[in-house]
Amino acid sequence: MTPRVPLSPLSSPGLDLDFRPDTYWPGQGLRHAILGNILGEVRHRLIQEALGSPSGDFPPAAMLRPELEPEVRDSLWQFGPECVGGEFLPGYRQGEVEIARVVLQSATGDVTAVRAQLGKDGLIRYRIVDEYAGKYQAHPGQSRLPLTLGEMLHLLDTAATDGTGLVLDGLEKHVECGSDLEHLHGFYTVRSDFYPQLEAHYEELCESFLRGLEEEEADDE
Repeated sequence: MTPRVPLSPLSSPGLDLDFRPDTYWPGQGLRHAILGNILGEVRHRLIQEALGSPSGDFPPAAMLRPELEPEVRDSLWQFGPECVGGEFLPGYRQGEVEIARVVLQSATGDVTAVRAQLGKDGLIRYRIVDEYAGKYQAHPGQSRLPLTLGEMLHLLDTAATDGTGLVLDGLEKHVECGSDLEHLHGFYTVRSDFYPQLEAHYEELCESFLRGLEEEEADDE
């Protein structure tokens, strides 16, 4: 396989790299209060759909908690492991919020989350967690203001302990392990309530990478 050329955020036209959220703690509006720190990816989608539905039908109150009770989580597991993706993330520290997450379309719907916590000294501290006690390093580890989009991209693209990223580098590892290219389309999704450009940015990077590999395969035939 031809080595991947690292793609800079500057290669994605239209990205506002200087965009900075006003805050990661926007108050307790209905959407934030209900969705803010929901661990499970499937639950997040169901609740988001309910918020946008005119019927106003919401899941039971037990499903609206950020962290499910073990017996409720076990009940969800009965519908398939993909239904509990994200539910095994570590609990939140006091005042901690999720600011972005990387979701895999794997059999277990694995999730890696970026979190922010405001310290008494006024500094925002960042940590990256997954459901397997993985080790990550946030760069930067702290800041006075919320990160710019460019800084968030850097954090996501250098989060692994070896300095590689959570998305394109992970996708490349799947390819190297022999995963079918067709299966990998849409395999990684990045979601954030604070950085609306993240999802489209990484979708384009992943699709461009996969298209390039598919073209290489076609040329080799």
